[in-house]
Amino acid sequence: MHNILTSISLEKTIQSSLQLDGEKSRRKGGRQKLTIDAVRQHIESFGYRLMSTQYVSVSTKLDISCPVGHLYPVSYNSFQRGSRCPECWWKSKKHTIDAVRQNIESFGYKLISTQYFDTKQKLDIVCSAGHSYKASFHVFQQGHRCPECSSSAKFTIDAVKQYIESFEGYRLRSTVYVDCRAKLDVICPVGHSYKAAYAKFQEGQRCPECAGNKKNTIDAVKQHIESFGYRLRSNTYVGSNAKLEIICPVGHNYKVTYGSFQSGVRCAECSFISKRRTMLNGEDWKPYGRNSKADAAWRKAVLKRDARTCQACFYPSKKLHAHHIESFARNPELQTDISNGVTLCVNCHYALHSRYGQTTATRADLAEFTRLKCR
Repeated sequence: MHNILTSISLEKTIQSSLQLDGEKSRRKGGRQKLTIDAVRQHIESFGYRLMSTQYVSVSTKLDISCPVGHLYPVSYNSFQRGSRCPECWWKSKKHTIDAVRQNIESFGYKLISTQYFDTKQKLDIVCSAGHSYKASFHVFQQGHRCPECSSSAKFTIDAVKQYIESFEGYRLRSTVYVDCRAKLDVICPVGHSYKAAYAKFQEGQRCPECAGNKKNTIDAVKQHIESFGYRLRSNTYVGSNAKLEIICPVGHNYKVTYGSFQSGVRCAECSFISKRRTMLNGEDWKPYGRNSKADAAWRKAVLKRDARTCQACFYPSKKLHAHHIESFARNPELQTDISNGVTLCVNCHYALHSRYGQTTATRADLAEFTRLKCR
């Protein structure tokens, strides 16, 4: 009896499995893989010819020949979406020499060139006034026409001289004209000689000395700087944005542009001392920066004293920091004190500041941190 029930159960399982497979097949909607014959039939219905003899999938490239005979690769999926011969498409978009000639001559111009390759090719064109010039079809379509007719032709030295000297008292000394941006030697009515581009002269810019805009000389700059008790070490002056070497009244040597000096920028070290003195209520001290020689000497001394070993974890490390036990920013008088330094590896140093703060860590915090690391 048990064997009969088992066989019946097995038969039902097989039947349900067959029904499930049939259901899955119906859900797929009969999407069977395309054959090479079906693909060829569809492609050749458009007048194209399929050169490939195998079909793998819709995304695999096939070799196809267009009606004109151009051979190109394309996937069946792209072909179904309307992708056709790229060479035929390009030729359909490209202008012909006749179309270009028709467009140019519609403006009263004449096209001399007999061949056309692309929109960037320079074409020989004759304007309605008879001036011959070169221009690409792209530029012509944008509205650019004969440069001579539009008065944008290059000026001659005679035309430039005539224009400049038409302003009473001005004289042109230059004998060569390059372009509107090239500097020319000009003499103003008072006799000042200066350089100016023709474009700037046309815009109305005249003699800078007469206008009070004459470039400073090294002597004038030196006189101005030394009037504040500073001394100028530089021997040349290029412009207001060029750095100059200056010595402040206290003797600090620094660099600053003349433009910044005129704006009130003075010795940075004196300014730093002044601010620190205010913080310390008038107590004097010798300041230094993080990357100064004093800082480097202090770091070297701390590492040497601690035998180049992290004093928190005591593990050997190539990356060591000299840590200020009492805050560098809050205790300027201890910045060069070796007893205020301790050697820490990079990991311990970052962990210490992460736990106790960047500028608030103290000697007690260091002792607690070391005790926790040694557990």
